[in-house]
Amino acid sequence: MQDSHSPEPHCSGPSCNGVPDTPATPTAWRDQVATATRERIRTFGWSINYILGDADEPPFAYTVGLTAFGHPELIVFATSSGAARALLNALGNRVRRGETLAADRPLTVEPLEPHRLRLVPVPPAHSELYLVEANSFYRSTHRDPVPAVQVVIDDADGRFPWDPDFRRCAHTRHAQPVLGAPPTPPTAP
Repeated sequence: MQDSHSPEPHCSGPSCNGVPDTPATPTAWRDQVATATRERIRTFGWSINYILGDADEPPFAYTVGLTAFGHPELIVFATSSGAARALLNALGNRVRRGETLAADRPLTVEPLEPHRLRLVPVPPAHSELYLVEANSFYRSTHRDPVPAVQVVIDDADGRFPWDPDFRRCAHTRHAQPVLGAPPTPPTAP
């Protein structure tokens, strides 16, 4: 699957990355992204958008198309584009086979084993902020922001960002933000 990247946020001068800086350019760019997204969904069942991070924000990736399977879209933070694609495609394939990924239990996925995953429901305001293309794609059928869950990855010691002493991955300078309320630990019977 290919990634879809946002344009440079601050363009100046007569051109920005070789694209003329004209009022029509943002619309043409959005149309191209929408066309590519529709084609990937038609071909693969979903699309994955990877957004590069910067000094202040971690990179993240999210799906567009799992809504058509009756499942929330997925978003993951602070991973490389390759790891994000592998993870989201593995989870997307489980959804395609009919599995409902639930926030009430840990998951494992082959590309990341032995790491455990937890799903955290994403509040609508964060869905609108982060899953821009998914919300744009489904705008005609969804008045509210598309439902989404965040895939949160544990550290090498099995701890999640909401646990004491969580250690972020050595390969990223960013910690995983948690967009929604962390899952409550199971209570003893």
